[in-house]
Amino acid sequence: MNESTLFKIALSFSLVGIFIILIMAETLEIRLYEISSITEKNLDEKVKIQGSVISLRDTPGLTILDINDDTGIMKVVLFKEDDQITINKYDDLELTGKVIKYKNYLEIEAETIKRR
Repeated sequence: MNESTLFKIALSFSLVGIFIILIMAETLEIRLYEISSITEKNLDEKVKIQGSVISLRDTPGLTILDINDDTGIMKVVLFKEDDQITINKYDDLELTGKVIKYKNYLEIEAETIKRR
């Protein structure tokens, strides 16, 4: 085989490999955490928690939830969107989001929320 053919084959396999990696990255399951196990080591990491809403505060741009999962309580910040579900006190939720630090406390910036 000549160099041109080998280059085309190598390029094709590289593109297919990158495409497969992108698909896998989107579909990987995010690990479920107990609230008490979330520490500063998880900063900027995506986590999933399940628990009940024990309090909520609405502000013009966001909703702040306190979620309890029997191991602890975590503050969750949810930026308001048009297609947001209605959340009430005592709702059982599953949340996925990024662990952030705000005023020296760990919080989760929610990306997805669904009822359990």
